[in-house]
Amino acid sequence: MVLLQIDTGDVDPFYAHTLWQDGRPVGIVTSGAYGHRTGKVLALAYLREVTARDNLTVSILGTHRAAVILPEPPFDPRNTRLKPGGHT
Repeated sequence: MVLLQIDTGDVDPFYAHTLWQDGRPVGIVTSGAYGHRTGKVLALAYLREVTARDNLTVSILGTHRAAVILPEPPFDPRNTRLKPGGHT
């Protein structure tokens, strides 16, 4: 399972969108939405091919949209907001 940032323009992903790499299906989106705190469109996806990392697109409503695997969550990746002394 990977976290994706998708360049969607005016549509948001939901579920069951195909994840593509160079014209081959390599995974499926399980959920997605616009992240108001991050300002990014994010999605979770399962990869069928674990080596698929670059040149990814997600097919949303018949249009392929660029997708990038994020190495860490874009909001509070160290989970400091919930710890004593964390910022709000």
